[in-house]
Amino acid sequence: MIKKNQLRKPDNWKDFEFLCKKLWGEMFKCPESIKKNGRSGHVQNGVDLCGIINGIDYFGIQCEGKEDYATSTLTKEDVDREINKAMTFKPQLKRFVFATTANKDGMIEEYIRIKHVENVNKGGFEIDIFSWEDIVDLIEENMETYNWYLNNYHFKDSFDVDISINSKKEFEINPQYIRITKKYILNEKIEDSINPVFSMTKTILRDFSSEPQLQQNPKIHNILNPPTKRDYRWCDLMINIKNTGCRTIEDYKLNLIFEADTVDKIDDKYTPFNPGIIYDVPAIAQENIQRRTRREVFESKEYIHLVEFIPLNKTLIQEDCKNFKIALKPKQDVFEIKIHWELKARDYSKEGDLKLIVSPIYKEEIEKIYVDTVDELIEDVIEILPKIVMTYN
Repeated sequence: MIKKNQLRKPDNWKDFEFLCKKLWGEMFKCPESIKKNGRSGHVQNGVDLCGIINGIDYFGIQCEGKEDYATSTLTKEDVDREINKAMTFKPQLKRFVFATTANKDGMIEEYIRIKHVENVNKGGFEIDIFSWEDIVDLIEENMETYNWYLNNYHFKDSFDVDISINSKKEFEINPQYIRITKKYILNEKIEDSINPVFSMTKTILRDFSSEPQLQQNPKIHNILNPPTKRDYRWCDLMINIKNTGCRTIEDYKLNLIFEADTVDKIDDKYTPFNPGIIYDVPAIAQENIQRRTRREVFESKEYIHLVEFIPLNKTLIQEDCKNFKIALKPKQDVFEIKIHWELKARDYSKEGDLKLIVSPIYKEEIEKIYVDTVDELIEDVIEILPKIVMTYN
């Protein structure tokens, strides 16, 4: 849904007058009787639009800003002049409204209230004012005008943005596991009366529940070449932001919120520079300062499973794209992950959802377990373990 801070002002005064006609026609339930008072250049008695309330009483609307719509303001002199003109309208008005695209002005609103009391006490019409912020509230409260305003090509919001993962709304990820099938096999006993030690008991030929395996590598393990652990459950995501609207998006940032029950961990892909003891310490410190300065993606320290993208260049022009990488490790036995995104910018905001389809990849292994008696034989047992490999760089 378009939010109120995205409802921009009409492009010109005539469009604004037409908007007021639709809005007050719906509010006062007089869409047929409300009409323009004369035409531009004619004597209008301070009234641009007029209509009938309750079947007998007339109201008038002064749409401010004809002379200089783009920078229209309302002064006390303008208020006095238009009220005096409206007093000459025939028949006498019951209510007189100032409608303006100018922003709210507390001093003018106070002055209008004072003039309202003075005029009503003299038996005259009621006086009120609606600035642009007030008009936006009224538009949102009157659904017919709201829908018309958004669907009319003059007033469509020209901001828009598309958020995707690898250019898709639904993206498949493939965490990797080891699926071990444990097969229980009856052991053939070796009878040896002389040396009973040869009588075999329950034997496990291979145990995958131990520490992650070390990948074969010809390099010699030493303090300068420590092994590293790679967890194949981690999945990389490329997040795409594209300005699909007609206006430049400025001062923007993007939040990604992951369902807590579906994600084990999230990584913002930031890695400090730590090459080892052979590098100069001041050089390492300087490199880390530069990395932090260039950083744009942050895992939130305040909220769980929230990633913030705060670009260094906060301007996104039309049709421009911005990409960044993150990674996540899904929880086991989760097959769908919802990501809620919120883009916030100057004069614009939008939110939506993305979906990850989790399709695990399994490396099949067989573990044979020899037992001594028939009673120990059981059906095959399946065990799922993460695929984690220790390797040398």
